Amino acid sequence: MANNTLDDRDRVILEALHDGPADAESLADTANASAEDLQDRLSRLADNGLVERVEGGFALTDGGERVLAASPAGVRDNRIDTPDDVDAEIEALDLRPDRADAVRDAFAFLRYWGEASGREIVDAVHTESPADFDDSEAWWGFVAGRLAELPPVEAPGSGAETWRYDGTPVVAQQGEDGRLMLGSEGQHSSAKYALEALPVDGDERGAVRAAFDHLSREGEVEAAELREAVFPDHDAGYDSAEEWWAFVAEHLASLPGVEQRDRHDGSGGAVWVYRETDDE
Repeated sequence: MANNTLDDRDRVILEALHDGPADAESLADTANASAEDLQDRLSRLADNGLVERVEGGFALTDGGERVLAASPAGVRDNRIDTPDDVDAEIEALDLRPDRADAVRDAFAFLRYWGEASGREIVDAVHTESPADFDDSEAWWGFVAGRLAELPPVEAPGSGAETWRYDGTPVVAQQGEDGRLMLGSEGQHSSAKYALEALPVDGDERGAVRAAFDHLSREGEVEAAELREAVFPDHDAGYDSAEEWWAFVAEHLASLPGVEQRDRHDGSGGAVWVYRETDDE
């Protein structure tokens, strides 16, 4: 879902915006690209929370500042630089280049956030680093086993969903007011980013995440199935499944890739649907 990589031109854009807000036209000469191409790139960077739209153009966000500081010049990056020891471990797996990139990108995403469910990793990384896997489950089956072999990674135990990075995640860097910096409050192109930006408490966020995880695995489910599958273990303090669902449904609908659709059988009912890309 999200584009987790920065190429050289993206970095040039971020570096130019480090000096102050600018529009696509004024960045064209610096980035050696057309204003039209830069507008598309700026929109993508805004979707990833690295820049934000301001009057007269775009400005660098706190997230963009962190990525700019963490990514070395002239190197294709996965939001953050992969540590040398991890890179060596990935090289030792002796994978073909696109599949090594998939593992590297999954690690970079996990290191950025510190922890994520498997479905959040799939949502954010699979379409950007497919490694010739059209099916996301097959992709995750390949990546998860290799990701678990990397020393800084803690794979979830039996029955658990959460993958963890054993270190200080990039997102844990704090602003001067002591709050976590998540960048732009605009559109979010990965479910993880959108979930972390929800104005809810931890248990409530966990309930929405669990509903997303179930939906993204199934692809299409009815509301009753989601309630039955998720509410018992993630009630977030709600006494009734109906009250819980009213809360979860509101926030679930705000996640990228999630929507309600009419049933294909013409029965008039609605189902919840998750798609990795808009063209599915």
